Amino acid sequence: MDEIDEYIEGGLLARIDSLALMRGEEVAIITGSLPTPQGSFVPNIDEQSVSSEDQSVGSSGDFSIDPEGITYTELQFAYQDVASQLRFRCGVNKGDTVLLCCKGCVVAEVVSMLACLKLEVTFVPIDDSWLNVGTRLQDIIEDANPAAALVVAENDTDYAVTALAIAGLYRCIYINTNGEIVESFNTLRDNNGFAVETYSYDNGDDVATEDALLPAAPSDIPLYILYTSGSTGRPKGVRGTHTGLLNRIAWQLKTFPFQEGEVVCRRTPLVFVDAMAEIFSALVGMVDLWCPPRDRMLAEGIGGVAAQANESGVSRLTLLPSQLQQALILHPNLAEIWPALRIVFVLSLIHI
Repeated sequence: MDEIDEYIEGGLLARIDSLALMRGEEVAIITGSLPTPQGSFVPNIDEQSVSSEDQSVGSSGDFSIDPEGITYTELQFAYQDVASQLRFRCGVNKGDTVLLCCKGCVVAEVVSMLACLKLEVTFVPIDDSWLNVGTRLQDIIEDANPAAALVVAENDTDYAVTALAIAGLYRCIYINTNGEIVESFNTLRDNNGFAVETYSYDNGDDVATEDALLPAAPSDIPLYILYTSGSTGRPKGVRGTHTGLLNRIAWQLKTFPFQEGEVVCRRTPLVFVDAMAEIFSALVGMVDLWCPPRDRMLAEGIGGVAAQANESGVSRLTLLPSQLQQALILHPNLAEIWPALRIVFVLSLIHI
């Protein structure tokens, strides 16, 4: 059995844990500016990458990035900490669902997904732009019936926490942009002003033991549920499996093995399955993952960040056919602007 087949046998979490054991002090996710060492993650986020809309609707505004990044060991501790809080604070059990509202913070997304893998629960990512769109959020909560939510927020005044409470989900664990538990937060109240849940966090309190949170191998429990836009009615949930994602990553790594110095573009929002393939293929393959600035991607598309991506050495990209067509129409000289680009995966929407 080669190393890639071991991903299928042991699962993504086993791979991350083995990297924490073998390469614990090496950087797994770089959160600073370029250039960065091999095997790192490059979000390339600055103040301009957070849109004015994000800051005007009540978010904490704390999108600061730790320039030192996060090592494999720190990543392991972070997801185990979040998993412990979900289990012992919120009573989340195997087979439950957990809502993820990470507001595009990729480190928090990775930590949250790994915590769900640890507990063998299904995660349901939502986009923060959905929070105030009709009854979409309430429809998703009624359908998925999440036991809790992981939210990038400082306290219960955050707009996402308020929107979740209005939709009927009060049990939230707050994390920061680096996936760390917010140490304390206020009592959450319902629409009548009555206290619903009170959580506080103290280092060493309710810390999961080795026996309490055993490593999770791939199971028949859905890995995630992704919801449609609901433009033709209620949002519809599509379940994805551990094996499906593992097979896709294994195929990519076998058919198109990473070369030294490669960089993967993380273009896709977490509410689409391509994001998980982008994130985990780079993470387990120990190559850089680059995130283009959110504002420029929204305004200009992938062609608008081509020059910047080339400077960062981005060599792999995943697009929908329409996005590739648009990029080539708007930027017919894309190959000249982006000579570092080696592989483009073109996928339809019917691949969840």
